[in-house]
Amino acid sequence: MMKKLTDYLLIGLILLGVLFGCVPATPLTSAQAETPVENPTLQSIHLKVGVFNYISFAPLFIARDEGYFAEQGLDVELVDFGSSSNEIIPLLVARELDVAGHTLNTSVFNAILQGNDLKFVADRGFINPDSCTTDAWVASKTALDSGTLSEPATIKGKNVVFVPGGTIEFTLDVLLEQNGLTQNDINPQNVSASSARVEGLNNGSVDVSILSEPWITRAQTTGAGEVWIPLSEITPNLSLGTIIFGPSLLENNPEVGIRFMTAYLKAVKQFNQGKTDRNIEIIANYTKLSPEDIRAACWTSFKDDGTIDTETMLAFQKWSLEKKYVDGHLELDQFWTSQFVDEAEKRLANGK
Repeated sequence: MMKKLTDYLLIGLILLGVLFGCVPATPLTSAQAETPVENPTLQSIHLKVGVFNYISFAPLFIARDEGYFAEQGLDVELVDFGSSSNEIIPLLVARELDVAGHTLNTSVFNAILQGNDLKFVADRGFINPDSCTTDAWVASKTALDSGTLSEPATIKGKNVVFVPGGTIEFTLDVLLEQNGLTQNDINPQNVSASSARVEGLNNGSVDVSILSEPWITRAQTTGAGEVWIPLSEITPNLSLGTIIFGPSLLENNPEVGIRFMTAYLKAVKQFNQGKTDRNIEIIANYTKLSPEDIRAACWTSFKDDGTIDTETMLAFQKWSLEKKYVDGHLELDQFWTSQFVDEAEKRLANGK
């Protein structure tokens, strides 16, 4: 009788396991284990993320293509803004974008001062003094060969290309100040397209221009110019790129913000593995650069934990105030929060 009761109990447990999914699953094959799948326990959320198809946005591309966003129950739409960033902040404020990859930009400070809920929440590429040169002031080969740009102070009187109002102008003003100069001592030129900047260096209409990879490599290989002063020698550790959250996450769904950041930091860690075939394949798909160009270029440095050097952020705000690019002072916690990267790191450490 006892044996029959035990048998009935065992059968009952097996039936319950079948009904409620408690029977051990069939082990995954290696191919299945490597394929990220959406977490069925998370409600699927659609997010719109503003991007540019540059190497410095690679972790966002990786997070989508490798399924890291899907693992967090996120259906992420990457919206490419081409070469213009003017619409990004208004769209974040209007909740038509949830997240944006952007620069450390004065427009964000002004939007916050106007009462909008925006925050820098993670690094998206910083000036690493211990790495190769991803961003630099590049001098024309003609100016270098003639000896007219033998040292930083000789920038006086030269035609210098940059886009005003952001971190690049900040680095220029730091360089000028270090050499007892101001912008009154140079001939500023506003040229937004990198291809046009390289052409200007090549034809002699530009003496010095800001360039980022892969355009630095292109300027060098075409003989148009050479690295004159890397930004790492002027403003080391400054985060040129950032991740910004808008009110749709900050106010309405911070938990989704944490899930987004968890996927993003997982992708950052993959990007930091270097020039693997898979990373190059993903980057080439979005940037339309050749794998050879991507492999030859110096890649942006990302911090594994997503944090930003807040001292350089505060220095940028101080400069913005002095230039009257911003309308008032903000405390650090009004424009930056580490809560999302902190919680994401905890979840990744716990295998989530």
